[in-house]
Amino acid sequence: MDFGNYKILAFKRQAQIMMVHDCNIIVDKLTRSENKGKSNPVWEEMPTLSSGQNEDDRIFDDIPYAIGLSECTADLLFAISSSETPSANGGFRCPIEILGKEILPLLSITTQFSLLEYFEVELYKYPSSG
Repeated sequence: MDFGNYKILAFKRQAQIMMVHDCNIIVDKLTRSENKGKSNPVWEEMPTLSSGQNEDDRIFDDIPYAIGLSECTADLLFAISSSETPSANGGFRCPIEILGKEILPLLSITTQFSLLEYFEVELYKYPSSG
């Protein structure tokens, strides 16, 4: 069994998880009303949302962004917050924070252990002749 394959796959998975983490931070920045305005220093710290092709202008807005949720997620959140009155457009405030700082490390550790377990099982099934 070649553990070089494990290393490559593990690094790829870790990079994917970190990219999700970066996107989580960006979404958190975009949805906070205190982050509005072009001169806000939060937009100087990475990760952040910017325009493509290394343009100087970053993408800003004077009002925070909102997130459109999947129907399944929206139904779950509605069940959790069913006592709240909907806004004029029928939406609800999300009663749950985006906890990427807690969830993503758990996902990362679980993924790494799962991958290691897979490769250990393969090693026992096909021991090397060395």
